[in-house]
Amino acid sequence: MYSNLEHLRSLDLCYTSIRKLSEKISHLQILKLNYCQSLEELPTNLHLLTNLCRLEFIGIKVRKVPPHLGKLKNLKVVMNFNVGHGREFGIQQLGELNIDGSLSIGELQNVENSRDALEADLKNKTHLLCSCAPCHRLPPLGLLKGALGGNSSLKRLWISKLDAECFPDEDLLPPTLIELQFYDCPNLKSLNYKGLSELSSLNSLTLRLCPNLEYLPEEGLPRSISFLHVRDCPLVEELDDEEGEEWKKVAHIEEVLLE
Repeated sequence: MYSNLEHLRSLDLCYTSIRKLSEKISHLQILKLNYCQSLEELPTNLHLLTNLCRLEFIGIKVRKVPPHLGKLKNLKVVMNFNVGHGREFGIQQLGELNIDGSLSIGELQNVENSRDALEADLKNKTHLLCSCAPCHRLPPLGLLKGALGGNSSLKRLWISKLDAECFPDEDLLPPTLIELQFYDCPNLKSLNYKGLSELSSLNSLTLRLCPNLEYLPEEGLPRSISFLHVRDCPLVEELDDEEGEEWKKVAHIEEVLLE
């Protein structure tokens, strides 16, 4: 099966049951591995594929990106990137890549210090549409600001297991954010209106499984929001009363979904 792989330029293995890739794919330019549920690991020599310009591995169980991915100077498209520990797996690898298109960043809690976050240089990747989905835990907020603050490419942020009781802090998230989702955040008690109001492009807000979130900010929600989804939160009962104080805070929102 692998005898002629070294001559391949494009390899699409999406939705197959492949478990491991050959190390002989040395001339590949395009590699697609989306939804290969049996795939156990990516080739450790992937950084030697100097011609590789597109790498896709969405919906696979491999949690760690190959080491030294930043050495792929021709790589333009990477669909997702899970932050690991150590420089060869860290978020700073993104700083060495000249990528554009869409990128989903996972395991953000592994950002170890603000220097690493700044080296990712996301704020200068102006042609990158970036999302963080899902963040099962966040790094300390100071590191998060270094990773995300001022990042004009970040459009979507999905957060779960948030430690903070009030979120987001002021000057924490970039104003270019258009979608913000909270899922399974038992510690979250309130939303910071000042932090939210800085997100001038925010049009979608989702709150799911936030059992201690009972009320919205007194000031309400930013006027930019056109879609609000609240599910499995005590806030649902408060919003379900169209004569109540909480409903008045969201009455301007075009679409409100309560479950």
